[in-house]
Amino acid sequence: MSLAIFIGGVVRKSVTEVFTPRNRDVNERMYIHRERLEKEFSRALGDGRNIILLGESGNGKTWLYRKVLVGNYRFYVANCALAGKLGSLVAVINDAVTDGQVSMQVGYKTVKKVGGGIPKIAEGGLQQDNEFIIQRESLLAETLRRAAAGVVSAPIIVFENLEVIFSSPEFMAELASLILLLDDPKYSEFGIKFLIVGTPSGVIEYFSKVPNSDSVSNRLIELPKVTGLSEKQVSEFVKKGYVGELGLSLSDADLITISDHVSNVTLGIAQRVHEYCKYLGYCIEDNDGRYDASLLADADRRWMAEGMRHSYFVVSSRLGRSINVTSRKDQVIFAIGLIRGHMLDAGMIETVVRANFQDAQRVVNLGVAAILRDLSRGDNPLLVLNGGGKYRVADPRYLMCIRLIVVKSRSEGKIIKKVFSIN
Repeated sequence: MSLAIFIGGVVRKSVTEVFTPRNRDVNERMYIHRERLEKEFSRALGDGRNIILLGESGNGKTWLYRKVLVGNYRFYVANCALAGKLGSLVAVINDAVTDGQVSMQVGYKTVKKVGGGIPKIAEGGLQQDNEFIIQRESLLAETLRRAAAGVVSAPIIVFENLEVIFSSPEFMAELASLILLLDDPKYSEFGIKFLIVGTPSGVIEYFSKVPNSDSVSNRLIELPKVTGLSEKQVSEFVKKGYVGELGLSLSDADLITISDHVSNVTLGIAQRVHEYCKYLGYCIEDNDGRYDASLLADADRRWMAEGMRHSYFVVSSRLGRSINVTSRKDQVIFAIGLIRGHMLDAGMIETVVRANFQDAQRVVNLGVAAILRDLSRGDNPLLVLNGGGKYRVADPRYLMCIRLIVVKSRSEGKIIKKVFSIN
């Protein structure tokens, strides 16, 4: 449904129609093409192997595969988060294919609700108004037969949220077995392909350590990791949303300022880009449809208050207590915010600290290694130690908060710790 609001004497689209961070369906008008990934994915669909699509949460994996699949392939989304509840991945596939309308469980035990909502256990078959007994085909075969019915191109079973089962040897072993079974004559006739989507890295390596590892790994192709939007893509997104969709009048300088800020504080993570732009859109809307640079601070506050409350408190708790005094730990946390890669170590951080703070240039031992160890400890660690003295930020939202609330004064070169009232 298209929503319209009256702002500044002009009828405009609603902000929530343009910026849609939680939509599973692709927002076609705001979708940013990733030509290389889309091409690699399209080619992999014609490959005989099953596909692995990985990337950090919020980077746009779902929109990417839906953009390619919708209208071209029949696909079913099997949510791995349901594996614990339903008891097996086969049951999860069945739930996806039948849309939860048919209850079939491994072992041919099913629950039928009879009068008064009292469950009745039925053995040996599926009991409905018309009795249907699976005699010669396994649950998997029957489910795949349903999935493939009436289609010419190979149907695709999408396993979403792989991270939920990645630490479960039982479910991962079942997944490996399912990958092998797709080539069994009993199942290969259906032409099913798996698309495995999630956040964990090292999936191919994991399957290389299971029984029949060569057989499993040879049936998988891993696409390039889905990463955040580039600065150029964020710039394209900002212009498309505010100018093309909302019809705002923004100068080139305004667009550059907004794009640079959005790219910096969101790390280019697609969902966070949508979120931030939504809140900035609200600020512009409340300003009678007019943008000025001061609204970025208002958007920072709204985004922090409504989307990253926990992250704000975690980062704030690690900073020095005094707002006016810059501690060495404050400098280290500021330096962490400047790191562009996924990994950091004491040497990298010390180099950044010395480059940005004159007082650090006069000290031989800055104690950076000890500070990093401290930041990786406690109930809410800011960092995670990966071994070999290498660290990563525990949650990308912590890094976003650092970039928002820990800034350096240009005039004095001191740390400014922004305080947001988000209670």
